Amino acid sequence: MAENLVDMLQIALNRTFTGDVAKHLREPGTTTRSALDAAVPALLAGLLQQGGTATGAADLQRRVNDPQIDIGLTGNIRSWLDDGPRMAGLLSQGSSLVSWLFGNRTGNVAEAVGSASGMKMSSASTLLALATPAVFALLKRYLSQNRLDAGGLASLLAGQRDNLRTQLDDGVARALGFASPAALLAGLASGANGSAAVAAGRVSDTARDVGRSAQQTATMAYAAAGDVLTEASAVPITRRPWLWGTLAAVAAMLIFFFSYWTVPVEQTTRTAQNLASTVSRAVKALDLPGGIVIDVTAGGFVDTLTTFLNSRDVTLNRSFTFDELQFDPGSATLSPVSNAQLEQLAAVLKAYRTVLISVAGHTDNKGDASANLRLSAQRAAAVKHALVGQGVPEARVTDEGFGSERPIASNDTEVGRAKNRRVELVVLKR
Repeated sequence: MAENLVDMLQIALNRTFTGDVAKHLREPGTTTRSALDAAVPALLAGLLQQGGTATGAADLQRRVNDPQIDIGLTGNIRSWLDDGPRMAGLLSQGSSLVSWLFGNRTGNVAEAVGSASGMKMSSASTLLALATPAVFALLKRYLSQNRLDAGGLASLLAGQRDNLRTQLDDGVARALGFASPAALLAGLASGANGSAAVAAGRVSDTARDVGRSAQQTATMAYAAAGDVLTEASAVPITRRPWLWGTLAAVAAMLIFFFSYWTVPVEQTTRTAQNLASTVSRAVKALDLPGGIVIDVTAGGFVDTLTTFLNSRDVTLNRSFTFDELQFDPGSATLSPVSNAQLEQLAAVLKAYRTVLISVAGHTDNKGDASANLRLSAQRAAAVKHALVGQGVPEARVTDEGFGSERPIASNDTEVGRAKNRRVELVVLKR
């Protein structure tokens, strides 16, 4: 019988980790323990998703055995928490690993862990960033002691399904895009075809409900497209090229199917078209100071910003437009799809510790000017709040809204107005 990793990890963390982390987070010890009890199964589910195949297990083994993973972390966490630079590096490492595990579901998982334990969302996000390197450290020690190769690691993870079935929180399973722990584990059981097969299955489920009203169908299709994006973000394109072809085909199927619907489904068709474009974009591994590696869209916002920070260009007030942020219509509520880019940006800012930035919100000229100004300011503030929640010091980020005062394109066309509705990052200090 496989080792019960859930119990092993929870016992190890509760013995040597919980108290110090609780003090650092300024959360009650019982709350922190409950949060870890929810976080550990969630992390193992992510590990199983990423390492459930031979190729994935080899990638996971490489990450676990990375020299930056300190096997003494869990027994000496206080020395990290008390050392500002080491703490910043640990949080950056943890944020990168969490993003790799969960992609743009990361914020959903943090919210679910917080909900299960009564912990604040910001504290739950920090807890995940601290717990993930600790879990990797414990796995590194276990693999060394038991002389497990990638195949042994895959078998070890596969043997955790029954343990996860009883200990994975329902809210965490929903945050990962499944109705229940059983549904999540059934999806993970699909092995080499896991991510693409699950995504395609969800699209098929939507198609079977074609008899419902057009508006209901549009809502379900939007959810299906979001799930496909989630699966895509969890697997770097440079390592799984076959997956992206499958996802592109799924997106094309969505476009074809929903083109038969009329006005209520037009937004869904546009979403599917955006999806087809998104899955075709390349992802690259980006090396940051401190040995941190994150996966970003090649030529995208984070890639371009980091290229500038690495250059000799001393220009100040240089602006960069976010290209993967989404807000709920007419509000400053960030959509979960925005989490991946915000986490990537937070990792960059923590790696380049002297950089000061301003977040600037902009709108088109439609509607009331004062309402637009207010909305742009609220959206900029929401982005700043999200970055601070990811561990970026608040003093390094300012925010401001400009409404429709600074257009970059004509407001006479929809294309121009779409360009003007944006959030920018302005580099104030290198």
